[in-house]
Amino acid sequence: MGRYEQHYSDQSFYQSEKALEDSFIKKLVSMGYERLHINNESDLLVNLRKQLELMNKVSLTDGEWQRLKDMILGSQLTIEDKTEIIQRSSILSLTMDNGEERNICLLDKRNIYNNRPFQVLNQYEENEGAHKTRYDVISQRA
Repeated sequence: MGRYEQHYSDQSFYQSEKALEDSFIKKLVSMGYERLHINNESDLLVNLRKQLELMNKVSLTDGEWQRLKDMILGSQLTIEDKTEIIQRSSILSLTMDNGEERNICLLDKRNIYNNRPFQVLNQYEENEGAHKTRYDVISQRA
């Protein structure tokens, strides 16, 4: 039986992690993703608020944003709870400051193109939780 031996004649088979990330991000941007430069949780939350306001055609007061944030990111919620919010409903009823109830869509499942812009960022560090974590590339629906 023959035996396969792989021969590398040059370094063209090796790609650094940074080069791989840059290439992947460049490809996503060419496909219409918006490139973000976010490296902390507060900026990530500012972006989330902005995108949810755009998608729902609403300008949330700080109080309304805090209530919505508690509904989707509250410390009492487990990862399973948060997953269920996205997978089962993805539309939440938010009490506005004027007492009105308003449906807030987190993710449009009927028409995925309403979930634009798609966004990409890299080298995001998360310092909360049990472990410090760094994500190389994050692709998200804003």
